[in-house]
Amino acid sequence: MSAAIPISLPHVLSHYLTAQQYRRYVKSEHKNQFASPQHYYNTALRDLSIRDTESAIYNLVKVFEIDPRHMPSLHLARTMLFGLNKLFHEAGGELLRTKHPNLNTWRLKIEKNLQEKELEMQRLRNEIQLHQPKGIWRLLDRWFGQWRRKKIMELETRLGQIPAELRKLQKERTQATKLAQLQEYANVVSLLLEVCMFPARYSWITEGKSEDEAREQVWYG
Repeated sequence: MSAAIPISLPHVLSHYLTAQQYRRYVKSEHKNQFASPQHYYNTALRDLSIRDTESAIYNLVKVFEIDPRHMPSLHLARTMLFGLNKLFHEAGGELLRTKHPNLNTWRLKIEKNLQEKELEMQRLRNEIQLHQPKGIWRLLDRWFGQWRRKKIMELETRLGQIPAELRKLQKERTQATKLAQLQEYANVVSLLLEVCMFPARYSWITEGKSEDEAREQVWYG
């Protein structure tokens, strides 16, 4: 492990995480001055026992803010990363990532398709209602309603197909959401481990250098 280098972990995380992710994993709240790394480590273990991975990562961030070399927490983070990658693989993540390199983009596309299908259902219902004979047309429907009945049949056929398409998209959304979340968890835990073990790689963030300038330096660790 590299020698201790003054790195602000929240500063590094704010550079790599989105604003929403930063609020979830780091959170700007008043620090508990009496909490120790062991306290946050124990809380992370408790979180994992109830399958609250997000809260467990939050508490690991708290540990590493205080002590980047807290060995039980480093071991826990490595174990978590292994488990998250295993879950991702078992859920078909590697295969789907070849088809959809950005899982979040894929999930958003599914959401858009779901909305479009729901709008199509409403439009079809409106069209069917519009083509129903009204007033005097009911009397003439027996002789002049062949086209109208055919049109309604086409609309109802299409309307009957949409529920199955919605179920398929909902299933894909569930899978995409799960995989995107697992990938996010793994990325954050991996980043935590790397910052704690090789802080020099991230010193350029706090030193005001560009990433290209930092790559030209020789890292020790």
